[in-house]
Amino acid sequence: MTLLVTLKAALSLNHAPLIRPYDAGKISGCHKRLYTFLIGGG
Repeated sequence: MTLLVTLKAALSLNHAPLIRPYDAGKISGCHKRLYTFLIGGG
């Protein structure tokens, strides 16, 4: 839950600048899907 809240906060504060590099470098397939879902406005 805390991770999800942190992700949402990061998305709202620094959408592309923070998420794109982090996503490319550190997130596995499962988490990448979660990011895509959140970024898509899900």
